[in-house]
Amino acid sequence: MNALAQYLAANCIRQTPFAERCGTTQATISRLSAGTSLPSLDLAIRIEDATAGAVPANSWRNDASAGGAAPSSGRPRDYMPANEVAS
Repeated sequence: MNALAQYLAANCIRQTPFAERCGTTQATISRLSAGTSLPSLDLAIRIEDATAGAVPANSWRNDASAGGAAPSSGRPRDYMPANEVAS
């Protein structure tokens, strides 16, 4: 279970109201909680703000359950600028 899923469960927060607080959809929060996708940097920061720092933006970069290992730069694929290529 990743940090977001743990936070939502521990605080009895449903995905839909949390998604609204973050300016995204329930489906996106579901995928993030399940570890099947990674947030954009902007969304990771909004999640950090919405959780008062309990789910820091940098918590996504080492989350092996979120779609595999990060590229060699140490950043999730979603954080990779378009002009960089993962090795």
